[in-house]
Amino acid sequence: RLERQFATQLVQTTEARMEARDEAERRKEGKKQQSAPPSSIGPSPEPSGSMPEIREETEEPHLQQPELQPAVVASEQQPATKHEAVASQVKKEDEIFEIALRGCPGANELARQLTKEELNVTLIEPKNLGVALDLVGVYLKNYEIDKADLVITRIVPLCRKKGGTWLVKGLDKMSAVRMKQFRAYDSLVCLKEIEEIVPFSPEEGWEFHDILYRNLAWCYSALDEPERCLMYTRKSVEVKRGAGIPASWFDIWDLSKGHARLGQKTEQVEEMKVAYELCEKAGEIHRTAEPSDRIMLAKILSNVGEISMGIGDHYRLLQEDVRAREWYQKAEPSLVEAYQLHGTALGPMKPLTGWAAGTVAHCMVRLERWPEACDYLTQAFKVECTKDSTTPGSVIELLDRVLGVHSQLADRQGMAVFAEDMEGCIRSFRDRGWESRERDVFALLLYKVATAFVVADDGTGKMLPRALSMLKDAETDLKIYIGFTQGIGAHHCKQCGKLYENREELNAHITRRHSGKTPDSGEAGKERIDID
Repeated sequence: RLERQFATQLVQTTEARMEARDEAERRKEGKKQQSAPPSSIGPSPEPSGSMPEIREETEEPHLQQPELQPAVVASEQQPATKHEAVASQVKKEDEIFEIALRGCPGANELARQLTKEELNVTLIEPKNLGVALDLVGVYLKNYEIDKADLVITRIVPLCRKKGGTWLVKGLDKMSAVRMKQFRAYDSLVCLKEIEEIVPFSPEEGWEFHDILYRNLAWCYSALDEPERCLMYTRKSVEVKRGAGIPASWFDIWDLSKGHARLGQKTEQVEEMKVAYELCEKAGEIHRTAEPSDRIMLAKILSNVGEISMGIGDHYRLLQEDVRAREWYQKAEPSLVEAYQLHGTALGPMKPLTGWAAGTVAHCMVRLERWPEACDYLTQAFKVECTKDSTTPGSVIELLDRVLGVHSQLADRQGMAVFAEDMEGCIRSFRDRGWESRERDVFALLLYKVATAFVVADDGTGKMLPRALSMLKDAETDLKIYIGFTQGIGAHHCKQCGKLYENREELNAHITRRHSGKTPDSGEAGKERIDID
């Protein structure tokens, strides 16, 4: 619904601008003809009715969400004006319409007609920019990370141009998107800029600074800097204390996470036990204070279980297996409840549910309950292979865990159930450019997938061609990666961009794919390897 509203607003705004511009041109032409010398040929046309020039709004945005209006159907296209004829030469659609507004014909037609500069003029209007920012938030809540990234990348430069509150809101949304993409440093850069430009002090707006400091602590936690994480967590508590507000369950939870990471990094088990007690306390308060917020409770419980497993790991390294098992058993109820809460609230295939399943699997492995670990890992792996925000490294880590559990169960052929998930994941990574960005890591992923295909074969050989294909692609990626790291150039096909180690392989590829004389010709796009 919000996409339709956004598309409709853009179409209506641009049509109004174009009509006003055409009208201004007609008035200007009419004035020229009226002021022409009497000897000029032909009558001077009467100027059309005046229309005020539309100026770009410069006022600061209202923080309230724009009121939603029903979507309307774009009016039929009028005969092309001079302005439209020039703009129609731009063939490439602006990316914000190509993906974020796919299926909205009015907006896509608009993108074909206007240049990037003209689209900027439309997008920068407060009502359009405000809905675009809201749209990013909606995408994030629905785990459509790629769409959110596309829109926020497009509009942050416009927010920066307007400055003030617009820039703060744009940077805040970009920070949220980058954290969802596991780009903690990029998220931190956005938040630090907000900290520098915010136009009021903590005393004047404690709520804003409270959230800002929490987010900064989150970034430092993701970057494994527990000292700075704790520093900003305490800042958040102090800001509220200065306003007469006591520490909340959220503050206690943040403090527990900071202490847990600090204890883990410095190998201080007592610090981790403090974190465990704080996290349990945060969960108890939350159950009473916000009983309907199941997702947040699930996250707190998951942290309780993770801290408990961390303490157990500490004792296991000291070969105190009995104490280690006690802490693993303490972790299980919290982790299982967190998984159940995520599953019932969001659905089984959502990223948070998959992550929770993977965490329970960690506990089951430590308790050596292999069948249960296998069930949880199966769900976690399927979710990881299909979500927008996954990375090759994340898939490799989970695939290793899945292989390990199937080996413990003496059921390596059971890996066959993951074949379609693995192949679909490889295609998705290629579509999003991961192969060209991290060729060495991508080659390792291909090798791991090939290994899974080999061990999954039931003796008939059906899985071997798939494994061989993955290994050949991995070999190509490694040759290209090694060549570039050693300063050796690669031979590339000018038609499809695929790279080859030597000229002979390139010529064979051109003959096979682009000569028009073989059945494979014209299908090079299926095996294309792009490179930056």
